[in-house]
Amino acid sequence: MRLAHNGGILPDAYAPALTLGGEGHHLLQKAAGWLLREAGTTDMGRLERFLVKNGARFSRTTVSYAIERFPQPKRRELLAATREARPTRKPLTADAEIAENRTRSFLRVPRIPR
Repeated sequence: MRLAHNGGILPDAYAPALTLGGEGHHLLQKAAGWLLREAGTTDMGRLERFLVKNGARFSRTTVSYAIERFPQPKRRELLAATREARPTRKPLTADAEIAENRTRSFLRVPRIPR
């Protein structure tokens, strides 16, 4: 991360972000956002171009972490630009919704009483 911050490996900082930024686990999304944010401290214009071009691939968490150091108006603009390019989610059919709810309830971890 230090090398990305100092501009040492900027080209190498963007490749892992493309891989991790859309992953399901929130910690991977945050890590990709942190990496992009640190790379952006050296060249904010490059980060902005990268996000406009590839923003639809990333989760909102990744984009939010990546743009933390931009001024507020630019953050709103980048969020809107990446949101517009994002494909909309299709509504679930009744069968698919039932299956998704079963999966979610199966994945819940029971709470242990203290």
